[in-house]
Amino acid sequence: MPKIIRNVEEKILEAACELFQENGYRNCDMKSIAARAGTAVGNIYRYYRSKDELFVESMKSSLMNEIDQLERSVDSSQSAREKLLKFLQGLYGIMEKKIDLFEEYVTERETLPGINLEILLEERLMEILSELEPIPEGCEERAATCLLVSILVMLRRFPGEGEKNLRFMEFMLNGLLMKREVRDG
Repeated sequence: MPKIIRNVEEKILEAACELFQENGYRNCDMKSIAARAGTAVGNIYRYYRSKDELFVESMKSSLMNEIDQLERSVDSSQSAREKLLKFLQGLYGIMEKKIDLFEEYVTERETLPGINLEILLEERLMEILSELEPIPEGCEERAATCLLVSILVMLRRFPGEGEKNLRFMEFMLNGLLMKREVRDG
């Protein structure tokens, strides 16, 4: 009688997240993921057409779970600026833990199926940025992109300097949020 495994897809995603994190995208194969998930390789293909699709879905699932937890930790009574700072600090921590996977994703993204993860992150940032008055209407997407790129560049250029990098992010954010009258004056 075949062995019944509950939550197979969840176990596959969990195993994939762990193994992609441990070994990287290129050094991970479906056989290892199946073994870690306690299922057959064929079962993986019932849910995902390819390793590429599984990689994107595991990144998306892992990232969105962490972002959702981060958003729940942000106090709704805080100002939009405080929410944004807390969100950026949390996002920095998430990206720092997964920097190698983010870089592999960015390198491979043109050939990977599915949703663009940067767009998901930008959308979350844009929601917060849209609450901030000094940002001119229509510039939220550019500001979100700028903040995301800054995090990635600082993680590679200044590794292990999280406190200084976050202080710079706050400095950059203060410049971004400076009253328009002051800039125009």
